[in-house]
Amino acid sequence: MSTDTEPHPPSGAASRGRSGVRLGDLQSLRGIAALMVVLFHAGEIFKERFGAAWMGNVFRAGFVGVDVFFVISGFIILWVHQGDAGRPSSVRPYAIKRALRIFPLYWTVVLLKAAKDFAHLDPVVVACAFLLIPYPLPPFINLSWTLTFEMVFYVSFVAVLLMGLRRGLAVVAAVMLGLAFLPRPFPDDGSVHATAVNFLFDQHVLGFLAGLAAAWALRRWTIPRPHWFALAGAGAFLVSLGLTTWTGVTADHAVLSHPAIRHTSLCFGVPTALLLVGLVGRELSGGRPVLGAFRRIGEWSYSLYLLHGFLIYNLTGIEPFRGALARHPMLLWLPVLSTLVAAAAAYRCIEKPCVDLGRRWAGAPERG
Repeated sequence: MSTDTEPHPPSGAASRGRSGVRLGDLQSLRGIAALMVVLFHAGEIFKERFGAAWMGNVFRAGFVGVDVFFVISGFIILWVHQGDAGRPSSVRPYAIKRALRIFPLYWTVVLLKAAKDFAHLDPVVVACAFLLIPYPLPPFINLSWTLTFEMVFYVSFVAVLLMGLRRGLAVVAAVMLGLAFLPRPFPDDGSVHATAVNFLFDQHVLGFLAGLAAAWALRRWTIPRPHWFALAGAGAFLVSLGLTTWTGVTADHAVLSHPAIRHTSLCFGVPTALLLVGLVGRELSGGRPVLGAFRRIGEWSYSLYLLHGFLIYNLTGIEPFRGALARHPMLLWLPVLSTLVAAAAAYRCIEKPCVDLGRRWAGAPERG
């Protein structure tokens, strides 16, 4: 789930590229990724409540939308901040904007869940949740682990701001590759310390690197026949998605240690990077966006991403709706659609005002 400027899961508007081109398909792709995650979790919640598959488990591989978000995040941060490379004075506004994009809405969700579960709260778990520290138990907010990866990436990218584009990207690449392929430094003994450190040594970070590579390529070169890159990326992604669905790979709280899922950043991240090169390359060459139907959802996608699990889980537990849902599984679409409405409201009332405040505090131009 990306969390950067113009656009992230979600910025206020789609990003502007060279010559003021608006990257609408990038925004739409973010919306598609958010919907994949929402439908995956809707199916998991239905299975938990009723012990049965929803819609034949057709959305069982939707968790790979997270890998799409990571690639988009890597792409956007370089696309937007390339001009800040080698300018140490840009670190402060960069940090302010990143913090005000991620934390206000995330902390709102943490507080909502804390209020609901007040009688059973563990202060240590809640504190770890607020600070995005991985905890040995299932996370207080199920998707918070993805934001921890985002923070690691954002901190790594400071090297580009301090050292310049080439040297900084070399450092970021070394960090990402090291985290992905070096052995985990501590035994998995269940301690908070071991969990927090070992958490970082996972191949999901390769998605950020793939996004950086895609942005680097588009900033340096005019891509010939970009539609072929888009078709190749979409084809490879759909093949991987079909195989993941067909073979029944699932995600759970052990997702980071699952041998199949550890490689999703390669199976889905590289195709997503190719898809971005093709779609963005088309728009930079004057082509019209082709995924416009998802543009608005892309704008709301960070709010949708954070709110959907809490809302769907609690809405499906309300009687008599729960009894009706057991008899008519298609009713699950009602809470799914409700999350879209809630995400739009959260974007307008919380996320966008905080993003705008971050820009003002940072003294940043409109682009981010």
